[in-house]
Amino acid sequence: MKLTMKVEFPQFNPTFIKANRGATVTLTLVNTNKVADFQPNHTFTSDILGVSVELQQGTTKTITFTLPSDGAPVRFYCIPHGRAGQQGAFYFS
Repeated sequence: MKLTMKVEFPQFNPTFIKANRGATVTLTLVNTNKVADFQPNHTFTSDILGVSVELQQGTTKTITFTLPSDGAPVRFYCIPHGRAGQQGAFYFS
């Protein structure tokens, strides 16, 4: 599964992603922040996946990971902005 995600305060776009259990995901993250707010950098962090990638303002990074096969939602968040609601999840049908 290939996916591009825009990362801009206060959200990830898309926020919730339907996927297959055990899928290999290639995720391109694009920090589209245009305003140098108090913290223009973002992270894509998932404790379940053991992934944390920092994106400077205006940068793009691509990561690849495998989703678990147990079917539990896989939450992700931005470390500096997660408490402000910048979070999302992979879910399975």
